[in-house]
Amino acid sequence: MGTNGAGEELGLEAAYKALSDPLVFDTGVACQNDGQCVMPTPASRAVRRLQPRLPARQRRARIVFVSDEEDHSASPLDFYVDFFKSIKGFRNEALMHASAIVGARNGVAAECQGPGGAADAGRRYVEVANRTSGSVFSICDGGFGPLLRDLGNQAFGLQRQFFLSRPAVRGTIEVQVDGMRVQNGWAYDEESNAIVFDEAATPQPGQTIRVDYDARCFPRRN
Repeated sequence: MGTNGAGEELGLEAAYKALSDPLVFDTGVACQNDGQCVMPTPASRAVRRLQPRLPARQRRARIVFVSDEEDHSASPLDFYVDFFKSIKGFRNEALMHASAIVGARNGVAAECQGPGGAADAGRRYVEVANRTSGSVFSICDGGFGPLLRDLGNQAFGLQRQFFLSRPAVRGTIEVQVDGMRVQNGWAYDEESNAIVFDEAATPQPGQTIRVDYDARCFPRRN
């Protein structure tokens, strides 16, 4: 948005609007002039068919607030926290994190001054980060390399929810990880028709997950 000027920043409200309709479903890119607009080719249309844009709750969510001032958004913090968690859907709240690079010291909101400049305490950003299991960094530190590596590791965390192809009969479900039957550490969520692993039992990269079950049949309507 620029680095000049000062005032009452609305970072939380901006993130809320960016993740709400219609922006969250907008697949187009605005053109500033005719030279920036390129007509789609048959190949590009084929790619779009093969790689449709996923709805918000099926994408990983990572929000990073960078500010040297406090947030002055109008709504209470509970509103923003609940909204940010809701975009991942039921049982997927742990896959959504908001992090803050703001006025802070040692993970606590505070006025600061350093190689990156001076900043007011970012109390609202820090609280949102804490309530969504995000990270808090000081914008005054200047060097963001280690910060961004940590955020990247969180953004591409392990998947815990695995959707089934057909509705399952709960009592018939058997889960295997790398050929070994797993009886604990997971649950069947009927609403999303998915197997959801506990955080401590989340399968690791490269492991194979197999779910056997009887498909649920529905009465035929006359």
